[in-house]
Amino acid sequence: MAYLWSGGRAGSGSRRSTEELRERWRSRSVTSCWNLPGDWWAPAVEAVVEAVCDGRGMARACARLGQARGRAGVGIGEALDDLGALFSVLDWPDPPLPLVRCTAQGWVDAGMMALAAENCEDPLTGLTTVAYLRGRLAELYRAIRISPPPAPLPPDAPLRPRPPTDADAVLSGHCLVMVDLSDGSEPWRRLARSVVVAQDLRAVFPDGETLTMVGTGRAAALVPLEPDLEQRVERLRNLLALTLASERSFLDSVHPPGRSPDDGRPGGESFLVWIERLPASLPRALDLLEALAR
Repeated sequence: MAYLWSGGRAGSGSRRSTEELRERWRSRSVTSCWNLPGDWWAPAVEAVVEAVCDGRGMARACARLGQARGRAGVGIGEALDDLGALFSVLDWPDPPLPLVRCTAQGWVDAGMMALAAENCEDPLTGLTTVAYLRGRLAELYRAIRISPPPAPLPPDAPLRPRPPTDADAVLSGHCLVMVDLSDGSEPWRRLARSVVVAQDLRAVFPDGETLTMVGTGRAAALVPLEPDLEQRVERLRNLLALTLASERSFLDSVHPPGRSPDDGRPGGESFLVWIERLPASLPRALDLLEALAR
């Protein structure tokens, strides 16, 4: 639905209409709800004004406005009152609920990103962020004192195994245990599964390993390569299978059972758990992490 500004459309060559609407919106907001007039304007304001004057849908512009208000530290109440001031200028009694939702979602998204950046934690699961895992990998590779390459052998010299380097010692002692529960289900279910991944990872790796949420429903654990790693990975698979079976039983009790993906276990849900060896250099390790996070 478009919300047209009666002063004209920006696309018709009238710049005055967008400026007039912006100033009337600002004046109404400052007099009714906005605490710091000097902080009201943001580029997202222009996106909203142009969407109104062009008669385009406002959902994306309102989401952008909510993000801008959240990043600026504006409270959710003040941000929504500001949106209400715009629709008051447009002679609407209240902002339409879909646009309120877009603005609020943008505000929440910005707040969650800021919280994650400040704490290096995913705010939903409490696992570390991808940026933190990158830092841990950099620390790991910095700890490697790579020996200089051996001198070339004469053509007729017998072949001998390459002596192990410090890099071999460090990298052979660590790996990434990957968990993927992203099966294309509804967004709310994928978020719930992210919490499931976090809980089960903590149960299996409780000793200070770096546990990271690298995507919705996908996580990585930077762990030592110890003799019991395969057993721990199998325990993680079993925990996830039990948890997801319980989830499926609950959903089947609410909705008629449908066709569910299979993970190779009878009646199981679709998920993957595997071990990724670390490559020999930090750039390659970061490329691997970027690919795994997609």
